[in-house]
Amino acid sequence: THRPVTRLRGESGGNVRPSNLSSEEPVKIRFLLFLIPFLTPGVARAQESLLRERPQRVRVDTVKTDIPIVAGRAIGGISVDRSGRIYSANFGKRVYRVDANGSVTLLTNKFVRASGNTIDDHGELLQSEYERNELYRVHEDGSRTLVTDTGLQGPVGVVMHQGEIFVLNYLGDTISHIARDGVTSLFSTDPLLNGPNGIAFDDAGDLYVVNLKDNLVLRIDGEGCARAVAALGQRRAFNNAHLVAMGGRLYVSKIFEHRIYRLTPDGDVDLLIGSGAPGVQDGFAPGQARLYHPNGMAKGPDGRIYTNNYIGPMGSPTAPMRIRTLEPW
Repeated sequence: THRPVTRLRGESGGNVRPSNLSSEEPVKIRFLLFLIPFLTPGVARAQESLLRERPQRVRVDTVKTDIPIVAGRAIGGISVDRSGRIYSANFGKRVYRVDANGSVTLLTNKFVRASGNTIDDHGELLQSEYERNELYRVHEDGSRTLVTDTGLQGPVGVVMHQGEIFVLNYLGDTISHIARDGVTSLFSTDPLLNGPNGIAFDDAGDLYVVNLKDNLVLRIDGEGCARAVAALGQRRAFNNAHLVAMGGRLYVSKIFEHRIYRLTPDGDVDLLIGSGAPGVQDGFAPGQARLYHPNGMAKGPDGRIYTNNYIGPMGSPTAPMRIRTLEPW
């Protein structure tokens, strides 16, 4: 049962199945994208080739390097506030803040596994605590206020929209909703949720989620019902990381493909950056620029996309975190 909340724009409600993708053109392309997980390897490679033939030019720059992480635990989310300050979690005890002049501050070390985060309507950081099933508001001085510990199960992605908070429960395959009065309830238990990890609202007020355990991008309607928008990339499991919505497009990081895809709400997909090989080179893509385990995604007030990268093999005891920016041209 889904608790009624403010209706999200762009959906009429009802349980829309993934086979009911938009009938607008190009239907065949969207149908093939949805079938990627089920195609033979040869056909999947052909689809990847088609995507590589029409990449969009993008400028990649490094903002900060060598931010410590916890070996073997990957990295958490990234957010950018209105003044351009960057917040990045290390999926351990720490959340770092990078100021406009490049200086790095340890904002807090009170977490066990700081995972996804976002900036709330008041400009403060909302930070998920994956290990303890909690959500906190982190203040300017690094102190914390508990937002909720009710019903969360491995919380990761979090987003605020019109004063309401939505949290992805990775371990529960659900979405929690926190109303303006602080009451927490289940918003969605749709079976298409499969290790939900990244969450974002677009400019039209539509809610999108990416699953880590498969390669689906989902649109969630106002009743909590999901429908598949697209299936991304060759690797089906443990690959979709996070997403950001900007300029009428969705941008999705694929952590083990070292790629970022761009797609429309109708499911038309472009490979924005990444050849499949990891790297730390800045510059333009297609071309010399590469990413290395891109995870968190956030949009900044400067119109750029920010992503934190885990530099090195997963589990490496010396792998640092690097913050990169992408500017589509």
